[in-house]
Amino acid sequence: MKRSALACFQRGFLSARANSGLIWMAVLQNFAVSVLFLLSLLPPFLVLGGMALFSESWSDLKDLSRIDAWFTDLPARLGGHLGALALGVLASLLIGLLVVVVWAWFQAGLVGILLTGERQAHPEAQLKAGGWRWFKTFSLSDFSGWGGRHLWRFFWFFHLMITAWMLIALVVVLLMAGLGVAWQSWGGGAAVGLGCGGSIPLVFLFWVLAAWSLLAQPAVSLARGGAVRGAVRGSVLGFHILGRRLGAASLLLLATLVLSLLLGLILGLGRTIFDLLFAERFALRMGVLAISTVVQWVLASAINVWVLGGYTALVAADPEAGEG
Repeated sequence: MKRSALACFQRGFLSARANSGLIWMAVLQNFAVSVLFLLSLLPPFLVLGGMALFSESWSDLKDLSRIDAWFTDLPARLGGHLGALALGVLASLLIGLLVVVVWAWFQAGLVGILLTGERQAHPEAQLKAGGWRWFKTFSLSDFSGWGGRHLWRFFWFFHLMITAWMLIALVVVLLMAGLGVAWQSWGGGAAVGLGCGGSIPLVFLFWVLAAWSLLAQPAVSLARGGAVRGAVRGSVLGFHILGRRLGAASLLLLATLVLSLLLGLILGLGRTIFDLLFAERFALRMGVLAISTVVQWVLASAINVWVLGGYTALVAADPEAGEG
């Protein structure tokens, strides 16, 4: 059955409510990925003497001349530590692969639980009192099972997704280069015309790719085949569904942006007001900052699970999704 964007949004909320454990798993995912990503940057940083920036105290970072001197000496350090730097970069790449594996395991578990809940729920659960109970399916064992089953699918999907975003970034670089050439050759009017004319399709491409990045995830989980084939077929299926349901997918993405902006605005405004009221109480401000950061992580994870549940409802209702 074809579902409206509103119905998908409602079902995503009911699924997130019924499987609230997914929110905490998403928080754990964000924390683990963030820590591992920072660790992946550490080996080259240590090889290049980055700890010298902290040799005295944290306040030394306020001395911009000290930082400028470190960057000025960077070429000399690069030449003198090529072997160690190569090992550091290799270590970073290995940790980076671990980051993707961790992300893929969590994401496969999240999508697997959401799909299971969507498939067992009544087709019009969003219209019935207590309809959220039909979506309840979360357990740590099931989450772990889905994570292990589709880990490598999401591992390869991550690389497909990053490749698509890198191609868009390349288009942006080429557009900026074109603006520079147009400015030098034909003047500011031509550069403005090229920028305006090129930015409209570019924004549309960004929008479509963002919607596909979310829509393709439940499709990847549903697709038949092994790890690579399932990732590719799911990605293609995501594009097919997006082409048929671009309006609904766009409305779900718009809702995501609005909720995220509201969350950032409310928390940012609250932090600013608190900093102004307690400007002299550093320890208190740091404590509130830590608490607000945790709250932001939890609420952002809740929004992500909610919206991913909405996209799952959209994909599960598509006839082609049932064919895998």
